[in-house]
Amino acid sequence: MGERSGKRRARGVSAPGGGDAGGEQQTRNEDPVHAFLSRLDRGTRRTNDELLAQLREVQLGTDEHALEHGTRLVTRLLTKAPLTYMRACLGASHWQSRIADKRVPTKFMRAVASRMNRVNRRAFELYEADYGTARKAMHRLDELAQQPEHAVPYFEVLVQNAAVAVLGDTEIDPGRDLARLADDVLPRLLDERGGLLAWIDQVVAGGESLKHYGGDTNTVVGLYDWIREDPDLGFGRFPTDAACRLDLGAGFGTPYLESLFGVSMLALDLKPPSEARRMGLVFAVKHGNRGERRRMNPVEQEAYLDRLERQAFRRYDVFAEPLPTDDAASIFVVSFGFLSSTVSSLSPLGSSVPPKLRPLLTTYTGVRRILGAAGPGKDLALLTVHRATSRAYMNRAVFLRFRDGRLSDHGIVSEPFQGRYTRGVVPARRRS
Repeated sequence: MGERSGKRRARGVSAPGGGDAGGEQQTRNEDPVHAFLSRLDRGTRRTNDELLAQLREVQLGTDEHALEHGTRLVTRLLTKAPLTYMRACLGASHWQSRIADKRVPTKFMRAVASRMNRVNRRAFELYEADYGTARKAMHRLDELAQQPEHAVPYFEVLVQNAAVAVLGDTEIDPGRDLARLADDVLPRLLDERGGLLAWIDQVVAGGESLKHYGGDTNTVVGLYDWIREDPDLGFGRFPTDAACRLDLGAGFGTPYLESLFGVSMLALDLKPPSEARRMGLVFAVKHGNRGERRRMNPVEQEAYLDRLERQAFRRYDVFAEPLPTDDAASIFVVSFGFLSSTVSSLSPLGSSVPPKLRPLLTTYTGVRRILGAAGPGKDLALLTVHRATSRAYMNRAVFLRFRDGRLSDHGIVSEPFQGRYTRGVVPARRRS
């Protein structure tokens, strides 16, 4: 993963910031990072206040021990589960029988079953009825989901992009036409002609990432406007005047964030923002008190694509190199939907642990890169907002600021009992 300090061998003692169960020890030859991620996967009992209190005792910028300890505390904070949350549970069905079959991959189908919006419900119904190529398409998407670049986070976004590519339906608005996507478009894509199947294979054969077409870079302008008014964060405390301003895991959202914060930012990602035009992606706008979404009209779409083509960008792999801060004294890092993502990174360097731990490895590595820029004489701030899809996370937004290596300010938007912001984000498990 590009950080040798995290690969040292343990000698029968817990690594810094170790297990929550108490008395937990690592075996002599166990990779300490892998061991930590395994414990992280099981969750932490520590409260936000307990984690923050321990973080205040850390002096970053002194040694590797402090960096590792701080990284583990912040990673726990970003990935802490709610006290209660919902998990998808399937009744007797052909879909459930498929998921229970351990001989076949089912990651995609389990994720679809956890988000029962209208499109996903319709897919379930068509699968149960053995309609057209519905089962073949779902099974193919499950096979492809074994590769991180083809794991689809949002099936309805994939259907929307397929509607444009296969049916030439450029007028569909997913925010207003979810019913039409479900009741008209999806049956046409899944009929005996196999339009969705053929398009999926065409995307893969062309060397494209199916994940991009399925919402990995699902840009919705206005989605984060709520942080302007949230009292727990306090918009005025964000150091937008920092000398170095970075959007980590930017996707295609940096122009919107620049408008939100009123300052320019450097987009960090594996692919440049200018790719959006070539890919023909559809962008949306969120508006109104109820959060209605509509598709960008042609004028808005063209203006946004133009901004993406002019966006300051640096290709950056979080697993390969330190954060590009150019040794600035003041740094503001934002990460919306990447740092606490629950999907695997597209970097080949992020596959050094089992698949279920790879999203956690991305979070751990990203946090370590960010905190590695803190220390004496430095003012480092981080704001991250999660868009978790396959796990339930308690802390929707986290703001942390370190001056001279010490935590000096923080703000957290928390949801201890899931339901206000997100619902049903945890996929169904395979039955043992």
